Amino acid sequence: MLFLSKDPSLAVPLVEGLLKYWPFANSAKETAFLTELLEVLEVCDIVKLEPLIPKLFKKLVKCIAGSHLQVADRAMCFFENDYFLAILKTYRNQTFPLLVPVIATLAESHWHKVLQESLNALKTILREIDYNAFDKSLNNKEAKSLYLVKDPKTLKNDRQKVEDKWKALNKQAAQKNPQFKEPSVPYVDTHIVGEHNGLNNGNVAM
Repeated sequence: MLFLSKDPSLAVPLVEGLLKYWPFANSAKETAFLTELLEVLEVCDIVKLEPLIPKLFKKLVKCIAGSHLQVADRAMCFFENDYFLAILKTYRNQTFPLLVPVIATLAESHWHKVLQESLNALKTILREIDYNAFDKSLNNKEAKSLYLVKDPKTLKNDRQKVEDKWKALNKQAAQKNPQFKEPSVPYVDTHIVGEHNGLNNGNVAM
């Protein structure tokens, strides 16, 4: 932060770097990254942040909807910051479709009582910022971010449908070409990173 106070132009590239090298399946590092990210955002020029808004808010939504309480709680702290709220309001046409469906769902179903109350308070804040944008985003049942709040059984069923499609395609290819070999996949369900892989947790759309 000392360097940023001397040269604020470094802030936006630093935000980009934090998002690019976000820690994988490490809650302690994620919490540290979130703390650092909020501090850096306060130095950023809001106008220059526009290209990073989708990545930034997708990351925050994932943190809030994640299974680790401390990470979710730290991400919720962003909405207590006036400068961050100014960013949210400025780009609400981009941020609301990402935030509102997930926040509204978690406000009804989150397992932790205190965090659920915070989510309900945030839901109210978002509605007060722009009622029309909030209502439009809330009614969008096809929002891409909704996969984050799907129950594990639904995710498993969705994944099985994808697997069945691949099996059918491989079978057709083998019938047309006897020398066909099934392509090797980058991982299997029994692999150690299985539950964190995009195809398993919905982070990759098929």
